[in-house]
Amino acid sequence: MSLFSEHLEKVATVLTSYQALIDSHLVDFITENLWDQCLPKSLRNELETLSSNSIINANFYGQESTTPELYKFCKLINALSLDKCNLVYDLRDIPDLFLEWGIDLKNLESKIHNSRLDFMNAKKSYEVEIVARITSSLAEIHSSAVIDAGAGKGYLSQHISEKYKIPVLAIDSSDIAYRGAIRRQNILQKKPNQSSHLVHHLAQRIDEFTEFAELAEKYFPTWSLSENLTLTGLHTCGSLGHSVIKAFLKTDCIKSLCLVTCCYHLAETSLGGKLNISKNAKMLAQQSVQRSCQNEYSLSPTLHYRAVFQVLLHSLGMQDVKVGRGAPVDNFVTYAKWALNKIGLDPTQIPPDNVIEELYSSHESFKAKMELFQTLRIQLGSVIESAILLDRIIYLEDSKVCSNFALVRLFDPLISPRCYGIIAIK
Repeated sequence: MSLFSEHLEKVATVLTSYQALIDSHLVDFITENLWDQCLPKSLRNELETLSSNSIINANFYGQESTTPELYKFCKLINALSLDKCNLVYDLRDIPDLFLEWGIDLKNLESKIHNSRLDFMNAKKSYEVEIVARITSSLAEIHSSAVIDAGAGKGYLSQHISEKYKIPVLAIDSSDIAYRGAIRRQNILQKKPNQSSHLVHHLAQRIDEFTEFAELAEKYFPTWSLSENLTLTGLHTCGSLGHSVIKAFLKTDCIKSLCLVTCCYHLAETSLGGKLNISKNAKMLAQQSVQRSCQNEYSLSPTLHYRAVFQVLLHSLGMQDVKVGRGAPVDNFVTYAKWALNKIGLDPTQIPPDNVIEELYSSHESFKAKMELFQTLRIQLGSVIESAILLDRIIYLEDSKVCSNFALVRLFDPLISPRCYGIIAIK
């Protein structure tokens, strides 16, 4: 068993142990008594002695604690998250890693802009710079053109072609994204020293059966240095990430891969068929531990309001009601009346304000427990993300097609929470 597989096995064991907590939904926190139903008794008893999340923060980062069960939980989570996994590389490790793989470091050593790139916000500019440097370095191994999967408005494609003079075929299934990319390209072409002619945009769905060689030949007929391609994607959404990995392995002419995925909840759970993770769990993997910690794990008023509103719905004999977003959060009475109107309740059946207010007051004390409960769930989200990404890297490993591959933290998670990339060469 490989080291990746060993780590995934440990992760899967923990996820099974806390499956009830992971699969729960805060909407049901009060009505389903999730505090008692989902937490181990010893941990629950310790949590009930806390008045804030300060001790949880201390435990998670390994400081001393007077709560041994909580300390044990947080240390376990810390050990299994990718953030602390010694199998995962960091961006600063890339030069040494590429030297080991025999990759030219010229593009990695290029200077990063101190200002935003054209028509990008600071976050997107930061992400594009990093992925472009890595992708261009991979492309130059085989003098290959680049396929940008899920290219969106062409931010990454345009930057690779402009800065590194590499042809890029930017593919996105969305006609709206395609039209936006063309508009952006037309604007950029008016600037001096642009290489927009090296980028071709295409509106097409990608899957593992896409004929990338035919597309490259069609759109780059003069690109004759080789018949090789590099496949890249920056925050490919949902199942597209799986399709890109399968296409990389299946397509002979695709020699290298640089992929950052997102939207785990929109993808099938497992590439290798070894994981069975619920949609609630995959949604939890989308949470950012680092951002939550920065915000001191403060619970959104909407989450607490929605849980109390569930009590109100049950009192009215209503089940399985979806409220959606956009509710006012000034106070619970306003929130509840807005929600009841939205779901189409007869106005004559809406309880008076004083009844709604009394209901909220009698359940306000649940907020502190909800905050602690959700904090633990967010911590477990990092372990779920470990499972999802380890499953993908193991799929590459088991294929026996790759000569080298790595899982790398490319971004600062405070800036870009979906910060892990998969890099591979055949």
